[in-house]
Amino acid sequence: MLLACSRRLPSLGVALLVCSAALAQPPVPVTVRSAAEVHVHPARDAAASALARNESKLGAEIAARIAAIPVAVGQNVAKGAVVVQLDDADAKLAVQQAQAALNAARARLALTEQQLARARDLHAQQFISADALAARETEAAVVRAEVTTADAAFAAAERTLAKTVVRAPFAGVVRARTGQVGEIAQPGIPLVELVDAAPPEVSAAIPVVDAPGFLAQRNFEFEAHGRVHPLRLLRLSPVVSATTRTREARLAFVKEAPPPGTEGRLRWNDSRPHLPAELIVQRTTGARSSFGVFVVNADRAKFVPIPGAQAGRPALSPLPADAKVVVSGQAGLQDGAMVQTASAAAPR
Repeated sequence: MLLACSRRLPSLGVALLVCSAALAQPPVPVTVRSAAEVHVHPARDAAASALARNESKLGAEIAARIAAIPVAVGQNVAKGAVVVQLDDADAKLAVQQAQAALNAARARLALTEQQLARARDLHAQQFISADALAARETEAAVVRAEVTTADAAFAAAERTLAKTVVRAPFAGVVRARTGQVGEIAQPGIPLVELVDAAPPEVSAAIPVVDAPGFLAQRNFEFEAHGRVHPLRLLRLSPVVSATTRTREARLAFVKEAPPPGTEGRLRWNDSRPHLPAELIVQRTTGARSSFGVFVVNADRAKFVPIPGAQAGRPALSPLPADAKVVVSGQAGLQDGAMVQTASAAAPR
């Protein structure tokens, strides 16, 4: 130590004085606790909404006059209930025409098949030629095709008739009624808005940095209008929003749910261990300044930088559970300083 000091100072006497002072400097008193004792799980929250599982704007598939809308705003409707009735007179006439055409085609087919059977008997007795038999077979094939076409036309007419009735695709509540009786409904234009009556889901945007701790958590709460509702996680989207750097989470209510459209806050605790904000200090190592904590190793203070740590905020802990963390006296510590430790009692 004396030799090292003498190399840096011009006078051996001055070196002795400086080195003696350094050796006489007392260790810094600090208080330590294990990392497991100081670790915290900070509370997190995010804006959230209770969203209906389905919100459908129901409209007509065909153009027709609106005959009736037998539902009102705020009314509960069952799955399959009629919400819009269109004028079906034209559709019924089309069904009758298609049915008549189908019956006629079937009658022609019956006659043609009888004639074909008679032609085969005559050909077997050599009363008609093979060409005549082939003509009868071709005629029968054409009539069979006509029956198939008429059958498809009848099915299409029946389907069009069915489209004159708009039914609820799920049990729900009527939120809006935009169509009016007597108007001409156009395909794709909403007439009734229906909100699913099933319990809603909670949607929230979770910051990317919080996603790992969010996924490992099991206890979530939705707070709205002074009430707290327990939740369970359904899924966290793997897609990251390019504008907000968040991932959408969907959660289900465990018990009673608020009405769809309710705005509130999603609350949870990060499952990953963090170091409290009051233990975070800033030090310069080399030419770089960083935030971190002090630990004690063999009666010496060691500064542990924490990537991403910020002043005044808990930081994700890189320490093992048995690390000795300085919880008091770290303000004036420097990396490598001699310390005198005392253990702090764990808080109750």
